[in-house]
Amino acid sequence: MSGSGSDMKAIAKGGGINTFSEAGKAGLTVIVLFVLARSVDQSEFGMFTLAQALSLLLLTIGSLGLARAIPRQIGFYKGKRDEKRVNSVIRSGMRITAGSTVVLSLGFFALAYPLAEFVFNDDRLMVVFQAFSLHLAANIVIMQIGAVFRGLKDVRPKVYFFDLLPRALAVGSFLFLWSRDAPVEHFAAAYAAAFGISALLAIGFLFTHRPKARSWVPMHAALLAFSLPLLGQELLQTSNALISILLLGRFESTSVVASFTTAQWIAVKLPILYIGMMFIYVPILSEYYAEKRMERLKRAYIRITKWITTLTLPAIMIVFLFPAQVLNLLYGGYSSSWIILVILAIGHTVRILVGPSGQTMLAMGRVRMMMYMAAVGAITNISLNIALIPLYGATGSAIATATALALYSSLTFGYVVTRSKVHAFDAGYLKLITLGPLACLGEFFILRAVLGMRMLTMLIAVPLFLFTVLGIAVSFGVLAAKEREAVLGKVRRTLGMK
Repeated sequence: MSGSGSDMKAIAKGGGINTFSEAGKAGLTVIVLFVLARSVDQSEFGMFTLAQALSLLLLTIGSLGLARAIPRQIGFYKGKRDEKRVNSVIRSGMRITAGSTVVLSLGFFALAYPLAEFVFNDDRLMVVFQAFSLHLAANIVIMQIGAVFRGLKDVRPKVYFFDLLPRALAVGSFLFLWSRDAPVEHFAAAYAAAFGISALLAIGFLFTHRPKARSWVPMHAALLAFSLPLLGQELLQTSNALISILLLGRFESTSVVASFTTAQWIAVKLPILYIGMMFIYVPILSEYYAEKRMERLKRAYIRITKWITTLTLPAIMIVFLFPAQVLNLLYGGYSSSWIILVILAIGHTVRILVGPSGQTMLAMGRVRMMMYMAAVGAITNISLNIALIPLYGATGSAIATATALALYSSLTFGYVVTRSKVHAFDAGYLKLITLGPLACLGEFFILRAVLGMRMLTMLIAVPLFLFTVLGIAVSFGVLAAKEREAVLGKVRRTLGMK
């Protein structure tokens, strides 16, 4: 049995690599959208983002919940020391993936015209939808291969083939198309081709690095029985923002869609550290659960929650206090979307503060309960979108999306607390999440009085907020003793102190 210390190091190492990869993906995505936004008009930009949202929603369907079921089941059976079942999960999962990829991507391609003409009332979308059918197929393949290696605690395929390579290829092709003054259809085709190349390389990686064990039994039915409730949960909760975008596209112009998606792409990056750390967290906690080591599971939850909040709280405060500057820095002409960004950020903040309750439920196998909770969130999201979009446009959609996200996070947190008594809300953590924002707010008022609301003010606030929150975390014992010493040692070395 591995020790909890080594497991935490594995979570931290794998999560750290994945977080940097997510940051690289975010940076490349910003460049891609920056180039696109300056190459096409706002209506064409909205066409691209609408097609991308539809492709990502279909990606959720095409994955059949396997992207999260496969690593959980691999971790569970590794905890049981059952290598035959581990190999069976991998083989069965990839065979199911092959079928879903072909069916869904060809269906998307065939339905491109009726979707464009009769659903979104813009026949120019047909070619863009057809290009994104290739993007859909490639994404399903890459995601499932990444899921296999996630269960094996290997972050490389996800980093190489999902996060970095396709977006790097897209940046190069977009810069070329920008110089040629190409239409949006060419950008869509280039984006899809970048993911297609990455998918082919990912398949090669799978065949050369998969486990060599040959013994296996078909587990298609058992795997789907576990994954399909996760599919339901993903469709109902994880895709809330995509559903909001599609509802906006149905009721509003593509320009309004663009104003929402620019804010959304920033807001979803707030939990980037949370997402990164969850990559290895789920398979390790699945092993704990299989081996009935609940105390280690609780300690992992608490330590991960406190670290993620400590390191994310400064970014949250930057978005809350400098929303227009953040939008202006990244997207130029979309700074008027600042209220949408702030509203969406509230929903993601709730998700961060309560900790990885949903992922913990997944590790414990409570997938049906996750689906029921997601249904409550989805009904809330769709109802509020329909009610608020006619009144407030993109702002109303942001209210609906943030409310649904916060509601789902609260429900999963309540379940984990009541069933397993797992939470991070001790005295030190409560001081961190109250005194941290108050201290940052005070510093903001001082900076604004001295420098005004300029880009320089925000750039100074970034390191200032980080050191402030870390100082509070160290002072009030939020971090473990060894972790506090590591932070203080890093600070001393940074300042040249002995």
